[in-house]
Amino acid sequence: MRSRRRWLMVASLLTAFALVVAACGDDDDADTTEAPATTEAPATTEAATTTTEAPATTEAPETTEAAPEVAFDVGVTADPCPGSANPDNGCIYLGAISDFTGPFAIFGRPLVWGHEDFWAVVNAEGGLDGFDVHIGEDTVRDGQYNPTVTVEVYNEIRDSIAMLAESLGTPHTQAALPSYAEDSMVAAVSTWWSGFSFPEYDQGLIIEVGASYCMEAMNAYEFVIGAMQQQGLDTFTFATVGFEGDYGGDAAAGVKFAAAATGVGEQVAEFYLSAAAPDVEGAIATLVSTTPDVVFLTVGPTQTAQIMGGTFQAGHQTAMYVGTSPSFHPVLFQLAADLAPLLEAAFFQTSPYPSWDYDAPGYAVMRAQAEARDLEPDPGYIAGWVNQYAVKAVLEQAIANGDLTRAGIAAAVGQVTEIDFQGILPSQSYGVANETASRATFVNRPVATANGGIEPVTDMFVGQVASAYDFSAPCFAP
Repeated sequence: MRSRRRWLMVASLLTAFALVVAACGDDDDADTTEAPATTEAPATTEAATTTTEAPATTEAPETTEAAPEVAFDVGVTADPCPGSANPDNGCIYLGAISDFTGPFAIFGRPLVWGHEDFWAVVNAEGGLDGFDVHIGEDTVRDGQYNPTVTVEVYNEIRDSIAMLAESLGTPHTQAALPSYAEDSMVAAVSTWWSGFSFPEYDQGLIIEVGASYCMEAMNAYEFVIGAMQQQGLDTFTFATVGFEGDYGGDAAAGVKFAAAATGVGEQVAEFYLSAAAPDVEGAIATLVSTTPDVVFLTVGPTQTAQIMGGTFQAGHQTAMYVGTSPSFHPVLFQLAADLAPLLEAAFFQTSPYPSWDYDAPGYAVMRAQAEARDLEPDPGYIAGWVNQYAVKAVLEQAIANGDLTRAGIAAAVGQVTEIDFQGILPSQSYGVANETASRATFVNRPVATANGGIEPVTDMFVGQVASAYDFSAPCFAP
């Protein structure tokens, strides 16, 4: 019979700990390895010296006739973008539907800032072969993390944009997908549901960057096996706690598959919360009654804090917590200082993207842009920046084809053979999911003094389970 080891070595520091109730505002080139050992944080590269401010925002002008060499229609003009430094360039208008007032508002605004700053750099360097790119207040909307509102605000901008740089949330994007299909509107998404890798679920219009929640969870499970082995434990019990639908469902599917594939671990609880009205007390009661060694969290930052704090207060103080990327945000250190020792000792964050100080040329430029805007390191800004590499690759392919019409942009998605992430991620393309979908992820841990509130525990890796997985269908289909 195995002995139980305490993960929390700081229990004595938490005698005055209070339950957090404050609202917070939701690869192929990688080595396949066993769950990786802890590594040092990579060195920060020197920030690029050239920075530009995000372009001013004005109403999108009427669509003009196409230049002979490149055909275009809605959302593209031969006239320059508002405030452009390239008067001879045309303009491509991008839209964004984010979350500024809903459960993931803490990520939503930085996402858009990342988009704006990415394109400010591209435009400052001359644009895209005769075109600048505009994204601003006139083309950005708050979808409130609500499917109905997402459809409504899309209707406000659909006649003035060529492509969506952002469509936040899976049910929300799915609700708007019939309208996207009607318009041949390609959309980059900040949601990592595994279904968006398949045309029967995204109609070939959704472009995703980074590993899905499902692959992220498989890698997380192998990381946990390694961590438990380092504690002298050859098996463990676990629970999954997540939002209902694709987010929690996709991650839970990955955890369950990895448990079955490895034959290590026993699931003792599974609990789902509504994102609109999360039953945090129910989740806490479930964890306290089952006392799992490991809790896999797929919720928002607020719920992470509430569940961890409440479970600790209620008496279960030995759990290790592993959360998907959106389940943690560094603002938790500001909103609940008492929570910091618990987060730093017991929580690990998995992510499809590296942390803020990662050594990559693309990140050096990103950090310089954030500094120019006087922004703090932020995971939403990272996601907003990184997914625009895919948008850029699609637009460049469409321009090379001589067809910037919406239909031409949609056709270009399947023709992209390489997305250059400037060292941030391995190159990616879109095609048969089992061959092209990313499977590589990172593991981080919260550190209050770190840039962005996290430090890397692993470099990018693909576990054996994710590497061997037959990705011929979504891991979870709502």
